[in-house]
Amino acid sequence: MKEKIIETIRKYNLLENCKGLVLCISGGADSMSLLHFFSKNKGLFDIPFVVAHVNHGLRAESVDEEAGLKEYCKDSNISIEVLHADISGTKPKGKSTEEYARDVRYAFFEKVRSKYGYTHIATAHNADDNSETVLFNLIRGCGLSGLSGIPIKRDDGIIRPLLRCSKKEIYKYCEDNGIFFYTDKTNFENVYTRNIIRNEIIPVIEKINPSFNDSVARLSETSEVE
Repeated sequence: MKEKIIETIRKYNLLENCKGLVLCISGGADSMSLLHFFSKNKGLFDIPFVVAHVNHGLRAESVDEEAGLKEYCKDSNISIEVLHADISGTKPKGKSTEEYARDVRYAFFEKVRSKYGYTHIATAHNADDNSETVLFNLIRGCGLSGLSGIPIKRDDGIIRPLLRCSKKEIYKYCEDNGIFFYTDKTNFENVYTRNIIRNEIIPVIEKINPSFNDSVARLSETSEVE
């Protein structure tokens, strides 16, 4: 997977004119893989980075997750910025918890980027996330732009180095490299539409087409061009 990430970064010029990187790390397998990659391959890119972590205050486990990530960064001599958010207590009426939490996260990432004078923000979205997004958009009745899924890079400097890596590859990468990570059990609760897509719909599709993620990635790229 290391080679795939390097290929993705170079193919899409993800670090072009990059003067510093904010790594958005939740503590899950995806983001810990992202952190491990950049911490172990500093010589490849010679770009400074800082970890940004948001404790949403929504789960009891988030306390241990924050502590574990801080310890990891301390042991690895990596700078980390943490936000303690009160999502439940500050969420405006009419906005979903998921949407509001996302807004809070990205506002914090921007704040960290400005504080350090960096140019780029890296999130750990992967190929499975992109497939979920495209299906979600289709179900809602999207136009062609909805088929483009999650952009691998945006004009505002947000990049997704893991977007061509599947969840299976990420778990294997963690296993091979002894990377610890936390599992958010709410991801397996079919409360949100995205969870239903992830846990029930996509597994059925993959029985028909095991390369579904790759098919969606090609569709997304074609939609971006058009």
